[in-house]
Amino acid sequence: MNKLFVYGTLSNGEPTHILPGFMMFKVKGRDFDFPVIQFYPWQDKQPCVFGTVIEVSDEELQRLDAYEGVSHGMYERTKVFVVPLEGDTSAVEEVQVYVGGPALVHEPIPSGVWSK
Repeated sequence: MNKLFVYGTLSNGEPTHILPGFMMFKVKGRDFDFPVIQFYPWQDKQPCVFGTVIEVSDEELQRLDAYEGVSHGMYERTKVFVVPLEGDTSAVEEVQVYVGGPALVHEPIPSGVWSK
């Protein structure tokens, strides 16, 4: 099983984890808006993204790669470290996440929370 941090259209329910050092952006389309995240290295700001960690099989991960447009440069899947919102907040967990690829144009969402 693979651990995957989801933060937008793949998530359902309340956030359970924080991904520090990333910022959320909105991608605008004709009939849709959806979120994308990117690494945000500036030290003067403390960006983070709120989401949930789910477990998926290798087969499900390949289907998600297709859904997220990985082969078309829409998203890239990478390893990151997340922290739980509750419980042992010092427990860092390595997971995978989809970040914005070079094919997307986006605008910032400083709150780090995606609301549909």
